[in-house]
Amino acid sequence: MKPSFVVSLFFLFFSYSIPQTIPNWKPYFTLAPNEGRTFAADSTAVVLNAGVPGLNIANDGRVILGWSGSTPGRKAGVSTDTGRTFTQITGIQTPMQPDGSFIYLPDGRTRYVAEEPLPGHPPQPHKSRIISWMSSDGIDWSRESGVRYQPGAADDSIASVPEVIQLRDSLWRMYYVGDWYRTNGIRTALTTDWGWTWSPESGASILRSGDVDPHPMYLTDGRVRLYHRRSTPPAGIAFTDGDGLTFDTTTTTTVVADGAAYTDLKLDPVVIRYPNGRVACYIGAAPYLGRSGIPKIIAAWSEGPTNVGEEKLVSEIGLRGVEVLQVFPNPFNPSAMILVTTRAAAWTSLEVYDLLGRKTAVLIDEFLRPGVHERIFEASRHASGTYVLRMRSGGEVSQKTVLLLR
Repeated sequence: MKPSFVVSLFFLFFSYSIPQTIPNWKPYFTLAPNEGRTFAADSTAVVLNAGVPGLNIANDGRVILGWSGSTPGRKAGVSTDTGRTFTQITGIQTPMQPDGSFIYLPDGRTRYVAEEPLPGHPPQPHKSRIISWMSSDGIDWSRESGVRYQPGAADDSIASVPEVIQLRDSLWRMYYVGDWYRTNGIRTALTTDWGWTWSPESGASILRSGDVDPHPMYLTDGRVRLYHRRSTPPAGIAFTDGDGLTFDTTTTTTVVADGAAYTDLKLDPVVIRYPNGRVACYIGAAPYLGRSGIPKIIAAWSEGPTNVGEEKLVSEIGLRGVEVLQVFPNPFNPSAMILVTTRAAAWTSLEVYDLLGRKTAVLIDEFLRPGVHERIFEASRHASGTYVLRMRSGGEVSQKTVLLLR
């Protein structure tokens, strides 16, 4: 076999195995510790006659909101106004299960893991199982064969509201309501193969009895924030911070109470941070038992650090290769918003160095699409002084100095 033919085969295989686009999803699910702590609920329906909201990032960078409705299956919509309204996408194959979460694979595909009642039995007295769907673009889905996870005897109930968070590479943690009838609490499972197989992790509920509907978010200080439904007063949507497995429930904070903005129960929170700095919490709002009303998805909004809109920034400066564009505020304490540009799709790094040349933080180490991107430099563990932001992308290098003042 000629070497040139082998090379051609290699590049042919490589072109099919690596997609052209990889979603830059993690910034949407990362908050500074001081973000997302207070919310103002809006009673206007984002989606009417719907519940169980879910969020994922498509390969083209669009934010997709999924929901369950009056007809079977999971619906999906896209927003053109930074998450205030969503238009349903039609003509696509969607999962039948509305309760689920997304795992972003290194080849650009997305796996959706979802709850499915045990076939042949009603869901209440029997365990559910976790199944999966696969998408090459984050929009159109096909069912994968087999069962991803069957909760063990210790769960003794359904395994609902599965939500996942990446620990590193192929290692992900799943939070789920695993003991509905006894302790009504949240348990965890782990995967080491991108969600194909799972094993139980926590042997008991990681939060208090009655805390359900988990939704994890990354914090820039390395911790995890778990948004959830809180059943003990003040009941509603709450959050608890911790290391991802252990949480201090004495600090649980309710952010949207039942009855706020709409006389209803607040269920199934999902949180996202948009590039303009606004943090949104989409909530399933259902009328109290015995009361009239139409279930709907509403939004609660929380302000992030002041930011320059991406569209305005691009129109003013254009794309000037690779560049650290803005740091604000500067000087800062303890966190700063950093905007960078990339002219071409490439693996990109953004690292922080002190004046002795020691690397103190890594803010970006991933494949980025062309455009403007934002990151938060959270420096609560750094000493006061001058730091250098050094960015590398596609063979180009840019750097900028920032000043941390305590």
